[in-house]
Amino acid sequence: MLPKYVLALALGPVAGFAASGSVFAGYAGTWLVKFAGGNAMIYELRAEGSDLGGSVLQPKDLSYDSDGYFTGISAEHEEVPVTDAAMAKHCAEFTFDGDRYRMKLLDADHATVVDIALEGQVPPWKLVRATARDELVLSGAWPRPGEPAPATAELIREIEEMASRLEAARAPGKFSVEEMEAMDRANLAGLEQIHQRYGWPAVSLVGKEAAHQYFVLVEQQDLDLQRAVLGDLKRAARQGEASGRDYVHLADLVSVREGKPQHWGTQAHCENGQAVLDPVDDPDGLAGRREVNFLGPVAQQIKALEPYCSTAARK
Repeated sequence: MLPKYVLALALGPVAGFAASGSVFAGYAGTWLVKFAGGNAMIYELRAEGSDLGGSVLQPKDLSYDSDGYFTGISAEHEEVPVTDAAMAKHCAEFTFDGDRYRMKLLDADHATVVDIALEGQVPPWKLVRATARDELVLSGAWPRPGEPAPATAELIREIEEMASRLEAARAPGKFSVEEMEAMDRANLAGLEQIHQRYGWPAVSLVGKEAAHQYFVLVEQQDLDLQRAVLGDLKRAARQGEASGRDYVHLADLVSVREGKPQHWGTQAHCENGQAVLDPVDDPDGLAGRREVNFLGPVAQQIKALEPYCSTAARK
């Protein structure tokens, strides 16, 4: 039995924390952030007139990556107060644990919350309203996120070795077009065999790091392999078994290589020392699509490529 930490409260009607007529009435109640079959965080929010108060029960140490996967959850927990609430952009904003958060209601029982400083860079946490059937506890121990199955150790080793050789070849001062092309040819058979046997190597099979490494290796390959794996990557991303951002990058790359407009604006090229975005199929909707996939502003992406294009133009 895993040690657990109980949030002591009487549920009663879950919406019963709201003061009548409060602007925060829809936010009041007990909300859960679920992870790996348990509760990672518990929000207890109270609407009191024009104010929203309460507390958040959370691990003392909590880390997550750019795809929103929890990468570290401590066994120790702490309860921190919710303060300085305000309504902004049709959402509730409040502070806890020193950071400012924005909570958005999706419907009466579902919401999202995100650190405002990281908004647009990482996915928000998903909140579900607690019911009388929910056990309001946090687990004191967790499985490692994306921990690979022991039977796939050889597969993981193969992916990691190919990725390690690629990284070494890309090192500053060692880059060689001829060496990269030779390495890509050498990796092709292994990547094809992995796809034929496993489809897209899922996070639950090889772990998040190796799944992303496989994407990086495929990104270097010819169009035939990229086309062959794209559908499997799309399905895996929809099931949470691959990075959604890996999918949109590869989908855009395939479109550009086929001479078609891209959809998410992830591909650019150098022209006269400047980074230039490749054509996009729906420019007016680009910012919204990028926001949904946490890609950041396209101008930021182009700016990051400028030093590379400038250097390439001088060679």
